Amino acid sequence: MKSNDKTIIMTNEQENIVKQFKDYLSVIRRINDRSRTNYVSWTKWLIVRFDLQNLYTKEGVDEIMNKIKTEQSSESHYYKKKDLTNFKSTLNHFLKFNRCRLFTENAKKQFFSIDSLIDMIRFQDTLEHAKLLNDAIRLICFEKNVVLSSKQKETMKANTKSVSNNVAHYTQHFYPNSNAIVYNN
Repeated sequence: MKSNDKTIIMTNEQENIVKQFKDYLSVIRRINDRSRTNYVSWTKWLIVRFDLQNLYTKEGVDEIMNKIKTEQSSESHYYKKKDLTNFKSTLNHFLKFNRCRLFTENAKKQFFSIDSLIDMIRFQDTLEHAKLLNDAIRLICFEKNVVLSSKQKETMKANTKSVSNNVAHYTQHFYPNSNAIVYNN
C-alpha cells in the first residue's frame, strides 16, 4: 500500500480493536462525535502501520512517534506538523484504552466479580491506576450491559477518593442511570 493511499485495509482483529476503542471513547470517555471520529480515523491509519495491539507504555508511544517523524514523507496526507500532534493525542488515548482492555481481559480470566474489582480500587498505588481500574470496571459493565447500583457507585467514589487523598482533589460524578462518569480535578 502506498503511503498516500487513503484506503485502509485492516485485519479482523484490528477492526475489532478499533470498534472497541470507538466504544471506549464514546461510552467510557464520553468524547464528542467529531473528536471521536477523528481519533478513530487516525487510529485506523496507525494500527495498520504499527503494533498498537501491544502498546502498553508511554515509551511505546514515544517509539511510534519517533518512527513517524523519521518516516515523514511529502507523499502522505498525514505528515503535517498538526498531524504529529493529533497522532500523539490519539496514541495517548489508545494507550489508556489498551491498558484498560488488558486489565479487563485479565479480570475476566480470573473471574473477578464487579464488587471485588470495586474493592480493589482502594488498594491502587496511584490515582492513575485507580482511574484505570474505574474505566475497566465500567468497560466490563458496558460489555455485559450492566448498570452499577447506587451503592456500587458510592463505593467506587469513596475508594477512588481514598487513593487521591495524597494528590490534587479528585471526585467522580456518575451520570444518572449509567456507568459513565465525569472527572473533576
